[in-house]
Amino acid sequence: MRSFRPSPTARQAAFTLSEILIAIGLLLIVFGGSLASHLFGMKIMERASAKTAASEEARENINTLMAEICSAKNVAIGTGNQSAFTEFGINVQQKGSALQIYPTTNTNVFIRYFLNSSAKTLNRMTNGATGVAVASGIKNTDLFTAEDAVGNIVSNNQNNTAIGVNLQFQQVRYTNLPVGSNNYYTSYQVRTKLARRAF
Repeated sequence: MRSFRPSPTARQAAFTLSEILIAIGLLLIVFGGSLASHLFGMKIMERASAKTAASEEARENINTLMAEICSAKNVAIGTGNQSAFTEFGINVQQKGSALQIYPTTNTNVFIRYFLNSSAKTLNRMTNGATGVAVASGIKNTDLFTAEDAVGNIVSNNQNNTAIGVNLQFQQVRYTNLPVGSNNYYTSYQVRTKLARRAF
């Protein structure tokens, strides 16, 4: 019987233990890098999704409000709730938590936007019907202002004023998203100015 002995060239082609350990170590480094870049990409996507959702929701709410203000016959700023609205008088700074829009000259037909401070929502109602929340998580109280051409808040309801809308939301749809080392992206603000069209 002949015993089998590997040829010298076959013995040289084998890997040593140290070579195998180095190869495994490099493979783990490549795997770790791939996993870290994948997790980083997921965090970036999560942040982008939250910001996009916040912008989209705010845009939808502002579009309806903008269309109603632009087509209104008259707009009044004051304080109000589901059951009542009090317009600010002359020589009072025109900034408040409620906005009443009159689409026609009939003052019995109106659209009211008001802040529900207990629920922290912006509600919309028409002609005394039940109010519907159009935005939630609002943290500021002066949502509406009447401003002149340079942005100063006026002290009487003029015909050519712009209506400023400032909504500060206390949290986005996906909460506690880390931005930077110690900060969290938990709030955002929507600010715009709208003017009625001349008829």
